[in-house]
Amino acid sequence: MKLRPFLIASALSLSFAACAQGQPSGAVSVNYSTTQEDSLLVVEMLSDLSRDRDLPVPDLMLETGRMLLGRPYVAGTLDASEKESVGIYPTKQDCIIFVETCLDLALAVKQGGEPSFGDFAGQVLLSRYRDGRAGRYSDRIHYTTEWIRHNEARGVLRDITVELGGVPYDHPIDYMGTHPDAYAHLRNADSDPEAARDLVVIREVEARLNAVPMTYIPKDKVPECLPGMAPGDIICFVTAVKGLDIAHVGLYLGDGRFMHASSARKKVVEEELTLPEYLGRVRNHVGIKVARPDK
Repeated sequence: MKLRPFLIASALSLSFAACAQGQPSGAVSVNYSTTQEDSLLVVEMLSDLSRDRDLPVPDLMLETGRMLLGRPYVAGTLDASEKESVGIYPTKQDCIIFVETCLDLALAVKQGGEPSFGDFAGQVLLSRYRDGRAGRYSDRIHYTTEWIRHNEARGVLRDITVELGGVPYDHPIDYMGTHPDAYAHLRNADSDPEAARDLVVIREVEARLNAVPMTYIPKDKVPECLPGMAPGDIICFVTAVKGLDIAHVGLYLGDGRFMHASSARKKVVEEELTLPEYLGRVRNHVGIKVARPDK
């Protein structure tokens, strides 16, 4: 069951105006999709988090993450429909949606006032899409590297990889542009003008990403950087797979521990392995990037 459209629209009109500083002026038509179960969960979590609204953003993110422990891992929820919409489905998580949900709920609470579903939805729009527009598949941010840079430009994250001893990683990002057949919205680019346009945009994004050197902390150096990490930091697992940048993400808990939406365990968990141990188990994980939420 979907929420009645006018309820979502009326809530979003206020939050978008408050959050979209620097965005193009004028109304922007955006499609949102959710379910009654998902929307009620958002409202419930916002109510619980509001009691601790004075906590820093990283602490609120960890509190949110613990609320989501045990939620099932479900891949591909954002690609389920043909028409692009801002999907809000916290009852089922994948790794990036888990981290994004924790960040956006915390930011909605920190806006001030009594946070609403619309406040959260507005934060999702601004963190997941470029320029506050979500009309096309290519409007969505697909690479985690871009997601970090985009949200760093918004002032809500800071890439601290180099501060922790990170070094350049010569590993061009082009997987979507060179493997369009792997993506339902791109695989007909030879015959579908809409898919062709999306593919052009994604290749342009890849070129922009590759114009700025990527950095990472090699896995054998991760134990040395743990003292400089803080609870609530976003851990991004850098991959050796050609054309890809980040294979997985999670939230740092401290003392070498982290929580994440685990595809292996099919749910959100506090990982039993330490960060170095986890990295050692996955051959294609070559290291990490670390992004720190704004206090």
